[in-house]
Amino acid sequence: MSSSPRRERKLPSRCVSDPLEDERERGEARLFRTLLGSCYGPQGGLKLLRNAVGGPTVATSTSAVLLPALHPPGPVLRLLAAAVRGHLGRRGDGGLFVALLASLLLEGGWGMEVPPGLTGRVQGRLLQLCESYLRSEECACRLRVDLGSLPRLLSLVLTVLGSKPACLLSRRTARHVSTALLRSFLHTVPSSGPARGDGGDDGRPTTVTLGHAVLVSAVGPPVEETRVLPGLLVETPEVAVSVAGGSPGAEGSIRVAVFNTSLSGDVAEGGERELCHEVAVGVSAHGATLAQLLSLGERLLALGVRLLACQKVVHPALCQFMEERGARVLDRLGASLVEPLCRLTGARPLGSLAGVVTPAQLGLVQGTDGVRVGEKRFLHLRGMDAPAPPVCTLVLCHRNDAALAELKLACQAAQHALQALLKEPLALFGGGCTETHLAAYIRHAVWAPLGGVASSSAGRGLGGRAPELCVWRRGVSPARRELAVAGPTWPS
Repeated sequence: MSSSPRRERKLPSRCVSDPLEDERERGEARLFRTLLGSCYGPQGGLKLLRNAVGGPTVATSTSAVLLPALHPPGPVLRLLAAAVRGHLGRRGDGGLFVALLASLLLEGGWGMEVPPGLTGRVQGRLLQLCESYLRSEECACRLRVDLGSLPRLLSLVLTVLGSKPACLLSRRTARHVSTALLRSFLHTVPSSGPARGDGGDDGRPTTVTLGHAVLVSAVGPPVEETRVLPGLLVETPEVAVSVAGGSPGAEGSIRVAVFNTSLSGDVAEGGERELCHEVAVGVSAHGATLAQLLSLGERLLALGVRLLACQKVVHPALCQFMEERGARVLDRLGASLVEPLCRLTGARPLGSLAGVVTPAQLGLVQGTDGVRVGEKRFLHLRGMDAPAPPVCTLVLCHRNDAALAELKLACQAAQHALQALLKEPLALFGGGCTETHLAAYIRHAVWAPLGGVASSSAGRGLGGRAPELCVWRRGVSPARRELAVAGPTWPS
């Protein structure tokens, strides 16, 4: 008689500190900290990363590129890298600083005869202390940024770009790119309307929605050809030609239909499953699907649509059907372009090819042009006037493809910093001033009663070394410069 396997009750997950006692893990953590620390700040160096079994060589100093290419072996470093990637996904910048701070917190805990659990609680309490101080009006290491001062905003953008030496920018080209990026950001800010927090007619707060500044990169042209174009650039494999108007909407405008579902005919609308049709005996399922797609094309043409945009794939027969009748088809746009396209045209994305398409779901563009940047060809869509939200395209050019990829990441970080300033126009001192000031503040405040932390015997033992839990014991690397005092160091 065969006995069934014994089933044991599943134990809950536990958090243990055993890996922290492994000398190999500690050595890998120190190497990880040294690697990231040498990339930090304007004086940070580049890192050449290559997989041991082959693959391309990556030259970067950006945490968004470094962390995916490192593949840390131990559980501690994997957890640390995942936390930094989560921070980048939420905040968009500061990955190197967070990784360095977390690594130094680990090393600070290893150097003291204190249980890891107590060390974590002390670090959490000190973190709350720093956050409350930075948000208070008594904070002496922050300044208010004047959003009406273009030199101050330009200095902020230059600071972000100057911390990435892999962009290979001189002082002149960095200023040119920063000016173009700032111009694209200002293009997304509505020129009229109530400010954030102002009351409307009913007394409730009113918010202002920003537009989109889409980044497009082109390898080959020099950096000086970086520019801002109003509207949206969509890359096309063939020579882009203008689309004829004639829609029954505004005079001289082009009516647009935007789909966020596949129009290839081989995928069900609810997801990536096999598509099923009920057809009569002797009727091809592919023929029924194709007939449904062509019927959709006829409905769109009857509504005056001259531009069909799809997030995914469009069936070649539907493309030919639309183009033979004077309409243009743009497919494989991706989710990153569909949203700004809808904001530019005012269209509502259509998620079904079987539903009824109404004129209210369609959008309008003022016109189209063919634009060539380097070896790439684009279709330039010019939006209608207000009340459409502003949408523009920042065309980034560089002769080096690796430097162009680094420049695009740096520009995205600068865009995020400018958007954060609109919400809270505050900035911290750079050059290590903020870190030094916080260390002095913690050293002064740790001796006061802090909710039981400093009053306990263990807390008093940590009192003299508590600042080492959150600042760097071996000096502060050069960080971003203060906005109004000193700029980054640029090559000539």
